[in-house]
Amino acid sequence: MNAERHTNADTHPMTSIARMWFPLAFTWLLMAAEGPLLAAIVARKSDAAINLAAWGVAYSIAVIMESPIIMLLSASTKLARNREAYLSLRRFAFALNGGLTAIMLLLLALGAMSWMVRHWVGLPEPIAALSADTLWVMLLWPASIGLRRFYQGLLITAGKTHLIAAGTVLRLATVTLTALAIHAYTDLPGAVLAGIAITAAVVVESVASRVMSDTTVKCLLSGRDIATRKPVKSVPLPLRQIVSFYTPLALTSLIALAVHPAVSFFLGHSVQPVASLAVFPVVTGFIFLFRGTFGLSFQELALSILATHPERLGHVARFAGILAGTATVLLLSVAFTPVGAWWFASVAGLSGELFALVPVPLRLMAVMPATSVTLSFQRAVLMASGNTHPITAATAVEVAVIVLVLLGSIHFTEMVGATAGALALLTGRLCANLTLVFPVVPALAWIRASAKDKAA
Repeated sequence: MNAERHTNADTHPMTSIARMWFPLAFTWLLMAAEGPLLAAIVARKSDAAINLAAWGVAYSIAVIMESPIIMLLSASTKLARNREAYLSLRRFAFALNGGLTAIMLLLLALGAMSWMVRHWVGLPEPIAALSADTLWVMLLWPASIGLRRFYQGLLITAGKTHLIAAGTVLRLATVTLTALAIHAYTDLPGAVLAGIAITAAVVVESVASRVMSDTTVKCLLSGRDIATRKPVKSVPLPLRQIVSFYTPLALTSLIALAVHPAVSFFLGHSVQPVASLAVFPVVTGFIFLFRGTFGLSFQELALSILATHPERLGHVARFAGILAGTATVLLLSVAFTPVGAWWFASVAGLSGELFALVPVPLRLMAVMPATSVTLSFQRAVLMASGNTHPITAATAVEVAVIVLVLLGSIHFTEMVGATAGALALLTGRLCANLTLVFPVVPALAWIRASAKDKAA
């Protein structure tokens, strides 16, 4: 399915958006399934609570390390529109990926990761040591994420979202087979098992993304636009322009993903700390099934459409509303029915004290997918207009609110850590949505003006 089919005048805009969205939604659904799958396997290993806690902490730190590069998806979607722009952005992406890998290696070699887990999060030595071991096997994680997101942005612009879904199928197959093989044939701890499996999967997916984008890359290098396939003037993309666009996005990711170790820190000092650290990533992983499928899948798609077809703003907004409503209804139907109990007891493998902590945080975060759809739409509008700075500000507000809510609920109440974490994440996200309302208004006006100019 190529770009011409997506932009055909005979195709209804909502149908066109849906056709491009479904593969991306499927992609995020598969990636979201990765967390519960690994958690279910780890939960069935010995010392389940310790390994789940160590895996949650290690994954949080790994996500922090990858945070400066995950917005390469947005950058390549928006900026890589001709040969010179692509080459400049590729050099920037490769340098960023190499630098992050070097930093992670240095921190591990110096023992800084283990020290942070012991002294900042305040976890006992067995969990701290196991978290550090897990991070060693995840050394290639950040660069692999950066490469796949860079090339996936090109595929989105080219309308080849089905190839992204194919790569994610390969990723899930890899993580499943690797985890099951390690579980069956080795005595490695569950946290290390999860680290090896997920790293192997993203390495495979990054290679697949590059291979599948080969035709698109050749199109760019031949001097054609990857969305229209027509010859396009090659305009240099100065490094300062890349940095100006990308820095607020990188800061946004860094600030947003810093919340994971921050939450781990507070949960480590909460009521029922080990149980909360074990349960919280399982619950948030389940919520991510809906957040990713309906919310995160929408951001770059909306950006691509608004950047090339600003006249479709109304259709993009209506599609966002459909996604938000559908996600909320589905998640509520799970959180308040026996389906939720079945999932966490039978699929996730939680029992006893761990299972008892699930219902309250699950129900508190039932509207999180809808807030994610809203945030994706707001960010896409701002990025399409070229104004990325408010995105950073809103994320800073979100993280500040999360920390304040955690501080208050854990230190001044007897709230269980997992419940406090859920309340903090929901409150922070709602504040981020509200913060972006005002800067989005002029961005919407800019997009409408662009649509009028294009029509003229």
